[in-house]
Amino acid sequence: MAGKDDACYRRGNGFELPDTTDPINRVERRYLSIMFCDLVNSTGLATRLDPEDLLQLIQTYRNLCVETIKFYGGFTAGYVGDGTMSCFGYPQAHEDDAERAVYAALDLLNSFKTRKTGLTDGAGNSISVRIGIASGLVVVGNSAGTGSVPEKTVIGQAPNLAARLQSMAQPGTVIVSTETRNLVQNRFRLKKIGLRSLAGFEKTQMLWQVTDETDSSARFHNGRKINGSELVGRDGEFKHVIRQWNRARRRDGRVILICGETGIGKSKLLETVCAHVPPESCNRLIYQCSPLHGNDDIRACLARMQATVRSLSGDAGARQSLTGNPDETRPCLIILEDAQWLTPWALELLTELIMQIPGKPVLLAISCRLQFRPPVSWLERDHVERISLSPINRSAAELLIRRISGEIRIPASLVSRIVDKADGIPFFLEELTGTALLAWRPGSRNLPQLLEDTEIPGKVRTVLMTRLDQDSSSREVAQICAALGREFSYDMLAKVWAHHPKKLYPALNSLCRSGLLLRTGNGNDARYAFKWTLMRAVAYQSMLKRVRQKLHRRISRIMLEHFPDYARLHPEILNHHSSLAGGRENH
Repeated sequence: MAGKDDACYRRGNGFELPDTTDPINRVERRYLSIMFCDLVNSTGLATRLDPEDLLQLIQTYRNLCVETIKFYGGFTAGYVGDGTMSCFGYPQAHEDDAERAVYAALDLLNSFKTRKTGLTDGAGNSISVRIGIASGLVVVGNSAGTGSVPEKTVIGQAPNLAARLQSMAQPGTVIVSTETRNLVQNRFRLKKIGLRSLAGFEKTQMLWQVTDETDSSARFHNGRKINGSELVGRDGEFKHVIRQWNRARRRDGRVILICGETGIGKSKLLETVCAHVPPESCNRLIYQCSPLHGNDDIRACLARMQATVRSLSGDAGARQSLTGNPDETRPCLIILEDAQWLTPWALELLTELIMQIPGKPVLLAISCRLQFRPPVSWLERDHVERISLSPINRSAAELLIRRISGEIRIPASLVSRIVDKADGIPFFLEELTGTALLAWRPGSRNLPQLLEDTEIPGKVRTVLMTRLDQDSSSREVAQICAALGREFSYDMLAKVWAHHPKKLYPALNSLCRSGLLLRTGNGNDARYAFKWTLMRAVAYQSMLKRVRQKLHRRISRIMLEHFPDYARLHPEILNHHSSLAGGRENH
């Protein structure tokens, strides 16, 4: 009944938006990683096999692709002949969608190489596939067809590029675009193939072959870096961690929980601590949790941590097994990144480890995001403390940009624009600066258009889209809020909202709890603001252009009809919405 009332309310207000709350059928602008997988020598298979056997082979091949893609959080968008097109980042975004696509590709290759599929060409030879992956902005949604598993329409450059890369790949290999390579280079070993001319593309494209996955410890050391940027704006936190390390070395074991938003600089802080501590002066264990890596990896990491701590209690046998030297008693620095991905049983093992640290020369540094809730028993212990990282200030942000840009002297106005958009988040600062450096040339008078709202670095977009997707029931509210601007009033939003009013306030509460919106005041007098400028831009850009135009037309009309005094005092805001209602996009 509620759904019927809601539909009537929308029609009664004379305003209809596509239903963006349906994760299966919504049509949106998305940043996706597209994977094309194709059977090698399908024509030869058709001449060699009976048609019925060929059909069974293709069905088995497709089923394997669908199952593998689904396992890594992607979906199969459709089939082109004996080729399969899969997408990662829709209907649910993950900040590691490009990595998921590459992992899926490597798993598929491995299945065919090891004959796990059981498929042969009729002469006893195993069949193989070739795969191409490209990332970019597309329009994706349900096609005109209906059914339990409707095919998806995916429009944009990335699908075409992925198809071309697949055709260039050798049998049993994965080729990725430069954009995808930039997203996954710290997780995989890649070999440069070189520039190639591809049909339909004016510019030559750089091709990269994925050869293997890096090991887990390398994932930490190969963390996010641009031009070797240094730790900036964290002197106090760094000095405190080093003091705790010196304390731990004197057999006063310490545990530090470093918490903060995505991209706030947790990894950079720990990397700098590692660089400060000479590797020959301690045993160093570095691990990174991941939603993609299984329980066995975490179990092995925690088992080694516990064995190391036990060895520092006088257990000569444990020391012998770990180092080969029963007299090895050097202090230990243990780093565990991204604890938010730990499973409940892994948390129990980690809790046991934390309780064993007092009285031993061990510093355990754990990084986690704000949504992670550590067990109460951790923070009740005197040897455990929590450090919360905040955004860096403007002067530190400007210094970070200068260090990233190195010898390139970018204009102060461009630096200021980057700082305004990044909101003190080092990750945003690094990515925006890197994008600006690629677009700007010394001596040019035109600042890069890439820093307008119409262009956001791929890494930033995937991270923020993941945050937006965490609560699909509030997605449409976030999108309408984004059309209103960075800041807006509840009164204005309530008038623009096209659904039943009872749905609005719970959605706003959810967006505030998740940290996407900040609220001041209460009830109808409340005002809201997006926590990050870039979050607002991502929410806005996820809507189709025609939907944005409808929203801006409605906002303009409501301002004139219901808020005439506000429209008179702020003509620039009214003009802003009126111009966008006509289709102009930069704002």
